[in-house]
Amino acid sequence: MYLIEISRNALKVFILLFPNFEVPEIYLCEVMAEKKAQKLMTESSNMFEELIKKFHIKYGKLQI
Repeated sequence: MYLIEISRNALKVFILLFPNFEVPEIYLCEVMAEKKAQKLMTESSNMFEELIKKFHIKYGKLQI
């Protein structure tokens, strides 16, 4: 189980996964273009829960 933070600026979307929120220095991250993130959200019916279901951890890296 992970604590998930999704933030954005005008050009990028930042996704961070924290396996232990008490140790914020340890996390997995993915940075993607705003357009790609919008496409994924549209495919997920604009629901973060559905987007998060597409997340996979493989070889210690976040893959979407």
